[in-house]
Amino acid sequence: MNQRVARIPWPKSRDQRHQVRRTCAPDKPRQTPLPLWCLAKLKARYNMKLQSLFFSVVATVLVASLGASAHEDEQTPTGAPDRIGEIAFAISCSPAAQEEFNRAVAMLHSFFYTEAGKSFTKVTEIDPSCAMGLWGVAMSGWYPLWFPPAREALQQGKAAVEKANAVSAKTQRERDYIMAIRMFYSDFETLDHLSRALA
Repeated sequence: MNQRVARIPWPKSRDQRHQVRRTCAPDKPRQTPLPLWCLAKLKARYNMKLQSLFFSVVATVLVASLGASAHEDEQTPTGAPDRIGEIAFAISCSPAAQEEFNRAVAMLHSFFYTEAGKSFTKVTEIDPSCAMGLWGVAMSGWYPLWFPPAREALQQGKAAVEKANAVSAKTQRERDYIMAIRMFYSDFETLDHLSRALA
């Protein structure tokens, strides 16, 4: 039977080649070429080691970059939000409050939390009976993509939710929105951030 044989293009060092020969064909002399099945087996093992090394390096780099950048972007956008788009979020408040509320929601969705908070406060000044303006003040204190709010922001958010409950929203939809953000701010002294965020 004539069996095809080939020379190993890897590994490069002499010691590694001898180790390959001992693994695949221990009974053959050194000068005898290895069979193709042995080469395929060795190549697969070699490729698996390379893939394992590659994925280990990638995982290490990703974990290191996540740890390094976890707090680098803790600055939310500030300044005048010039290009924020338009939002149509119907509420049961005065037309002037509705207009400011839409602008505030657009800022909130553009991650201008500080400016959105100011704009929602302006909504409550325009229409003191607008519970959704207080909902917006509470929403502006929660940065879901960055970091958990500070204790002061949690206290302000809880106070805004309590005021919104006292003002009493005019529609069931608005009451549901207020109830949802209330779940985040309630019991912040005893519950951890993740449990409240998932509530």
